Amino acid sequence: VVVEKSMTLYAVWEPDTFLIQYDANGGSGCYPESQEKWYGVEASLSANSPEYEGHIFAGWAEDSNAAKADYLPGAAYRANKDVTLYAVWSEPAEGMHLNYTSLALPVGAERSIHPVSEPAGTSVGAVIWSSENEDVVTVDSGLIKAVAPGKTKITCTSENDPEMKASCTVTVTAAGGQISGELEDD
Repeated sequence: VVVEKSMTLYAVWEPDTFLIQYDANGGSGCYPESQEKWYGVEASLSANSPEYEGHIFAGWAEDSNAAKADYLPGAAYRANKDVTLYAVWSEPAEGMHLNYTSLALPVGAERSIHPVSEPAGTSVGAVIWSSENEDVVTVDSGLIKAVAPGKTKITCTSENDPEMKASCTVTVTAAGGQISGELEDD
């Protein structure tokens, strides 16, 4: 090749991409069926949940026989590899309670609580959190934040069975106080 005048060449880089595929694992309704992930860039997994009659969707796992989910819908996926994620299913719970029956928190303190399914090995599935008085306590995904002195109740309600509820009484004291609570067996 003979070059008769100077020229500038530019490199064009293509990022490595990986494929995340979803398998409903006996259920139906995986949307999207797959998505692309770029090397070194975190991907948000699909927030959509498949359905399987008589079962609770617990999340996604890399093993089709997994009993516990590795990832929840909408979770971050960081691995740089092609992967198939399988839906993890569990039996619906007959009841639930919270891991705390009561809490005392000083203003500004935070404490995480979670529902415990009954019997063990079942799943409550997705839940909705609420506070009777958000001027005293707020709750988001089980994280309780003490806002002002007072007493209120937070409630956890199963999305699959709105009659299935559990609650915890929260007393908020002045800033600088101690955190205490009655822990329920998990």
